[in-house]
Amino acid sequence: MGEEGVAGVGIHRLLILDFFDFNRTVLLLIRIIFEYCQCVDDIPSITTDMLTRLADLLKHFNSRSCQLVLGAGALQVVGLKTITTKNLALASRCLQLIVHYIPIIRVHFEARLQPKQYNMLRHFDHITKDYNDHIAEILAKLVAIMDGLCDKTLSKYEVKAPVPSTCFRNICKQISKMHEAIHDLLPPEQTQVSGVFKHCICLNDNCSS
Repeated sequence: MGEEGVAGVGIHRLLILDFFDFNRTVLLLIRIIFEYCQCVDDIPSITTDMLTRLADLLKHFNSRSCQLVLGAGALQVVGLKTITTKNLALASRCLQLIVHYIPIIRVHFEARLQPKQYNMLRHFDHITKDYNDHIAEILAKLVAIMDGLCDKTLSKYEVKAPVPSTCFRNICKQISKMHEAIHDLLPPEQTQVSGVFKHCICLNDNCSS
């Protein structure tokens, strides 16, 4: 594979640049992606077939990830007691890793397609959208979890001393606990005030006003 190909980028270089957290499944998927790309280098005549099969594989990974995590299928499949915020954050990070690679994969295949076959590249656009939608759903789920915890705590709130009240102290503890669970997994823009916790802060401001 050429220097500008997928393998030329190198997984170690990518990890050094962005420090993705991931699990073994997504690493296996990346290895399979590299093998698909190598196949089209070795046998150019199967480029369109490999592109279609790779698109199906990426769609399946996204769909299965959604079923296991957001759909809580992992509770039955691997016997988890609950889907934790850490599970959600890790799933999001794995999806982000694949999204990071998709433009590189697209360029690799585009260089090996005939111009009349370029319409097949739309698969990558659709896949990117689906992955980003999934990532957004996970973010919304994290916010919903925090929202539910705050609602439960605030249902017992009474306007009385001390200030801050026990109620709001507990909310702060819950937010801190959630941040501790996910801040090493998600990128800074999603764990700082501009991300998940912006929603939590807005929730508290609205409830205390």
